[in-house]
Amino acid sequence: MPSPVPKHRVLSAARIVCQIFLVAALIAVVAVLAAIWAGDARSLPSVNPSVSVAEVMSKIAGSESANDQLSFPDSGVRVPNADGYAIPQALDAVLKDDDASQPVLDRWLGNIAPEGRQQFLNELSTVVSAARQHAAAWEWDDRRRYVAAAMSEYAHMKIDRVMRAESERETAAERDAQYRTSLGELLAIIVVLTMMLALFAIERNTRPANACR
Repeated sequence: MPSPVPKHRVLSAARIVCQIFLVAALIAVVAVLAAIWAGDARSLPSVNPSVSVAEVMSKIAGSESANDQLSFPDSGVRVPNADGYAIPQALDAVLKDDDASQPVLDRWLGNIAPEGRQQFLNELSTVVSAARQHAAAWEWDDRRRYVAAAMSEYAHMKIDRVMRAESERETAAERDAQYRTSLGELLAIIVVLTMMLALFAIERNTRPANACR
């Protein structure tokens, strides 16, 4: 029958294992802190990304003949989501001239956070001005259709960028929260391992052989 392993050898082995885990936990803490720091240093996309006039104009028909394929927006009369915001003159003129643009604008603004709606209105008005200037020599219906298409193109580009930016920011926030949770768990493990190593040290120093010395 094999002789039992001495107790002090078992405790010594356990102490070595705890030391290995402690070193691994400390390395993991450094890695998580580096990831958190990298996340904090990384620039997040703006919640209100801008859309340039040139981008919008490049997406829609530029000639009067091609403009015949463009469509009018839906019908309606109110823009409640624009209440409390300044509507620039060029955009205001379109809204008064074409009631059909009002519910469409209202739906677009519904996809924009309140703090970004004034920027949306300002940029949309700039697009309207550029579209009207581009089509100044066209027939009235063609000008109206072209401005409506420019407004629609701007809104689609803007809303898509806003949603992408919000998604990226949410993903970054979730990732940072996971890092911080992991950091807390690692620190708790380090505390437990440190306490165990302290107990092992006390046990080692209070063994009868060590006490006699």
